[in-house]
Amino acid sequence: MGESKRRAIAILGGSSAFTPALAAALATRAAEVPPLEIRLHGRSRARLDGVAAFCNRHAADRGADHTYTATTAVAEAARDATIVVNQIRVGGWCGRIHDDTFPLAFDLPGDETLGPGGLASAIRAMPTIRDAADTVRAVAPDTWFLNMSNPLDVLLIALEPIAGPRLFGLCELPRVTLEHALARVGETPTTASWDYLGVNHQAWFTRIERDGTDLLPAIADAIEAAPEGYPIDADRIRVHGALPLPYLRLHEHRAREVRRQRARPTPRGADLARLSERLHARYAEPERVALPPELADRATPWVEDAAATVLALLGGEPTERWVSRAIDGRPREARVRIDANGPAAAPDDTAVRARRPALAAHTDRVIEYERAAAACALDPTPARVADALRLDPFAIDEARVAALIEPVLHSVAEVQR
Repeated sequence: MGESKRRAIAILGGSSAFTPALAAALATRAAEVPPLEIRLHGRSRARLDGVAAFCNRHAADRGADHTYTATTAVAEAARDATIVVNQIRVGGWCGRIHDDTFPLAFDLPGDETLGPGGLASAIRAMPTIRDAADTVRAVAPDTWFLNMSNPLDVLLIALEPIAGPRLFGLCELPRVTLEHALARVGETPTTASWDYLGVNHQAWFTRIERDGTDLLPAIADAIEAAPEGYPIDADRIRVHGALPLPYLRLHEHRAREVRRQRARPTPRGADLARLSERLHARYAEPERVALPPELADRATPWVEDAAATVLALLGGEPTERWVSRAIDGRPREARVRIDANGPAAAPDDTAVRARRPALAAHTDRVIEYERAAAACALDPTPARVADALRLDPFAIDEARVAALIEPVLHSVAEVQR
């Protein structure tokens, strides 16, 4: 096929040390779609050039007709692109370290998506990602805008007025959680049926069955017998009558999670920063065409979902993935079919909510908080930070709300410094 038929994809935050894993996944299925131009956008020209050069060598070695280019301008990356994938990490690994650690001083778990750390992450990320979305809409009004940056829902709420119905988020966590749980009882997602309720990182499988047999008791027993790999105790599955996503450990086992995080020799962000440096050094090796072995030091299950989604949107094989969308500012996550027309509408969850009122009420509180967090991130003031923290499902008391305002807003100063 000639260059005129080459489709363009933009990856914002494309200088990431983990972008080549996505390039490898796309190369594996290159025969499904026309030749691709994949434009990597980022701030560091040196890292962009290194990642793009490696991806070009890797694609050529795999026989994939993919070309990778590098640019520091969002408009250049996104112009006339069919798909824009946003994976910008504003503040880099230093921002991640801040989000993961400062809440510990207040006996709260640290995290870049939930709690005070997630709010700080949203405030820091919002101006950059919103500006990028504005630019994308100006130069590629019909593009699919696939957001994979955190905190996912808060960003989706704020970006919905800009990107509209062609905006959605993607997360591998529900798929991975379900696969691992079913594997413990000798089942797979193809042999089971389930109901799901919640939003990104805060949801439950409220029913898991095979041929009318409830599998949740057996899953709880299997997790109790071998808890490694699932951070929530089996008794919580029994209490809720549902399988929580692993991030709900921050609610279910808050004190234990604080102790665990405090006991880490170094923050997770610092470990990933060192891994990133090693990977970038590998990509700079001029003869390297294979993925570096160091990539195995971090699991990247999102790569499979991102590649399958991109290829489906380009007209390749349709797929089913876990998609988040904010409709009228109300986020929801569901497993839906994705094809060249985009993600299908989420199935009606009215019946599931009616059967599980307590979990539905928790979800509604999370959504109320996420809407307040989005408003705060768009216009961060001490009063808006306090308003959002008061709505946080962590049920933060007034004394800690007041004390948390400065470290939450500190993330903005770190970016501006």
